[in-house]
Amino acid sequence: MSSVRKIAQLAGVSPSTVSRALRNDQRIREATRRRIQEMAQLYHYRPNRLVQSLMSGKSSSIGFLVPSLASTFFAPVTDGVLESAFEESFHVILLKTRSILQHTVKALQTLIELQVDGIILASGHGGAIPSVSILELWSHGIHLVAFGETPVSLPLDRVTTDEKQLAEIGINYLCELGHRHIGYTGGDPASPRARGVQHALRRRGLATEFNYLCHTEEEISQLFERLQGSSTCPTAFIAYNDIIAAQLSREAQHRGLRVPRDISILGCANVQPLVETVDPQITTLEQHPALLGRQALELLLRRINAQELPGAISPQTIAIPPTLVPRASCGPPRRALRCPSRSNSRTAGSRATTR
Repeated sequence: MSSVRKIAQLAGVSPSTVSRALRNDQRIREATRRRIQEMAQLYHYRPNRLVQSLMSGKSSSIGFLVPSLASTFFAPVTDGVLESAFEESFHVILLKTRSILQHTVKALQTLIELQVDGIILASGHGGAIPSVSILELWSHGIHLVAFGETPVSLPLDRVTTDEKQLAEIGINYLCELGHRHIGYTGGDPASPRARGVQHALRRRGLATEFNYLCHTEEEISQLFERLQGSSTCPTAFIAYNDIIAAQLSREAQHRGLRVPRDISILGCANVQPLVETVDPQITTLEQHPALLGRQALELLLRRINAQELPGAISPQTIAIPPTLVPRASCGPPRRALRCPSRSNSRTAGSRATTR
């Protein structure tokens, strides 16, 4: 591999002339620029990234904080970030936070030491990233883009699923099937997704009482136990993600309920192959995670290339609308649902097979 000094020696010019010509500096005559650039290509010249970083103050690297590399949702998000970064000749420093706030704060300190140009924050934890951490990053000229529902203490650029549109599409689909008692299961009831579902229900004059905080199989089993004695239960559920949707479907069938005849279940994310291996296959809302990753990287690079001070510009939010993917887990409601207990599930299941 040739160096600037070697190209200068072959071309009979100074190293500074070669450097300017390779940057397409208009102060160098066009014929000279073309000759030097052709010679650099002929001798396989590659720029020294370290030297360029020292001269420009830019590292051509960005940090990406991700809760888990094994996540079925964040894996395609990461692919989107990495592919876009490769196309733009940036390299990505990938750090896993395990959805722990202290890990996120420590990772941000590491990225400051590595002198990255920008960071995409996909924390996965409930606590907001402290303002002191964000201000320190800004003081080092590091731009930030928050991903999804990542909580932050100061306004930041953000790329996320359009949660209001997600709720509208999901509720509208279930209403068109005839459902009027629709439940939501998932994380924080104050999250954008939960609020979006509540708003969509209220807008249609439907009850908003069926809002449940459930993550694990045990919590979903307890949910069905609580619903057992209720006079009115949801005939359909929107789940925060496809994993919860699959757990709901399994628990309902354990109790002798038929999906979707007795209860419809709608997931979010379109996680493959999970949604297609559950019986019946899960109807879901595709969130386009790879596109979300690409959009986050592109927004971050726009901020870096604009050479504006971090924190001095109005934050932008890019909201990607989801797409409904109908499968077999949703259908018209048959009747108001009464939830049998697990002890009665065998009897209910045998009745279901004879009807």
